[in-house]
Amino acid sequence: MKALLVAVCLAMITRGASEDGPPAFLAVWPDRRRHFRGEEFSLHCSVNDGNSTGWMLRRVQGGEVRSGCLQLNGTESTGRPEECGFTDIDSKNSGLYWCEGHDGDKKSNSINITVSYGEVRLLSPVLPVMKGDSVTLQCKVKLYELNQIIFYKNGVQVLSLNGTRMTIENVSQADEGFYKCAIANSTLESPENWLSVRENSTADSNAERPSSGSLVWLSGLCIILVLLVVLPVLWLMFPGLREKLLAGLNGAVRRERIQQEMPKTKQDVTEVQWDLPWMEMDNLLDKQQHPGS
Repeated sequence: MKALLVAVCLAMITRGASEDGPPAFLAVWPDRRRHFRGEEFSLHCSVNDGNSTGWMLRRVQGGEVRSGCLQLNGTESTGRPEECGFTDIDSKNSGLYWCEGHDGDKKSNSINITVSYGEVRLLSPVLPVMKGDSVTLQCKVKLYELNQIIFYKNGVQVLSLNGTRMTIENVSQADEGFYKCAIANSTLESPENWLSVRENSTADSNAERPSSGSLVWLSGLCIILVLLVVLPVLWLMFPGLREKLLAGLNGAVRRERIQQEMPKTKQDVTEVQWDLPWMEMDNLLDKQQHPGS
């Protein structure tokens, strides 16, 4: 019973600690979802505990799931097994990528990579943008003379300029939506990209992750439960210890009663002298020795 209780407590504490952060984080470089055919990109899987052994890069494309950097037509980085690079990319490199532990119950965030054959694409952040930050969207044109660029949000024109970059300052939830860019006076435009906005990461971590106080509370609860099981067992198994404890308690009770029954006496000068400043105590003693003075 005691062993089972301890095991349950340890499981509760371990589970709480493991939920302090995500098990792994997948990042892409360059930081964008869309790439032109013939370009290159790399994926890096960072495991929370620093041990990437047993973790594998996976991709789903057209309903087919494939695993492992080499099986995904990638190249493993020398000395960095958690990194997988892709060069001279084409449509076969498109798909939804993520990292997964060997037992399948731990997964990282996912990134949807699209390889474009078009002439225009919009470069936007892969990960959500934090409220209050700034974000830059770039319209990239391939093998085409640059003209005026038009930016759209949810199908509505929001900006027209002679450059390729649109910057949003102090991002808010209202900036979330589908964005695309197009070349003015032509039919060339990029596919739409979703721009996601989320609360500040510190606020999210405080709201979503259990605080250290909750772990302390769990630990304290487990200690109390264990004591409730252990103390009765000790009480029954060691009668000598039980008698000593009872005798000690009885002696303490008797001493308390005797102290309460002792008569109160008025303090004399020597009893109160330590509560007085030195000069006042000297005067009192002098008056006792020379009462007529």
